Amino acid sequence: SSIQLPLAVLTLDALRKSERDFRLVIGMFYGIFLLTFFYNLFIYLLNRERSHLYYLFYVLSLGWAAVCGNGIWSEFFVPDSPYWVNQGLSLALITLSLFGNLFTYSFLQMRERLPRLALIARGLTYLSLSLLVGAFVLSNRVVLISTVVLAVCMIVVWITAALCVVRQGYPPARYYLASWGMLLIGEAV
Repeated sequence: SSIQLPLAVLTLDALRKSERDFRLVIGMFYGIFLLTFFYNLFIYLLNRERSHLYYLFYVLSLGWAAVCGNGIWSEFFVPDSPYWVNQGLSLALITLSLFGNLFTYSFLQMRERLPRLALIARGLTYLSLSLLVGAFVLSNRVVLISTVVLAVCMIVVWITAALCVVRQGYPPARYYLASWGMLLIGEAV
């Protein structure tokens, strides 16, 4: 796994203020995250659409990856287990890819609208499941590199599928593409 070691020399008062500000931002992030999760859970309970269930697990995986990335996973969930500290991020990223793929497949109705691309998406789902199992026997480095390569392939398939489905006149695909655009703008900023 990766280790982030930011260095700063601070006075005690500046350190306290910095820590307080950091906890406030983290609290707001997880508050918004929980709000998003429960909102989508409510939507799923109302409509029982499979794509919403996949999206719910996608959101959970995203939260898990964030918890791993900022140290909360190792500090509060698995403090005495270096194995699970290392596995946490790998498993979170694999499940993030897996449920993102399942959501896209379902939401864009790929089986009906894009049968050939749907075969590729299903293959990527099986690769994700294989990698999820492989995470317990392969080195963490191999798993993380494989996960990144798999995620890049998935993103190409997802955006290609969305563009094709938009051309077919399926309105929800526009929202899907708009969400991707917002994500990329957010990442750039």
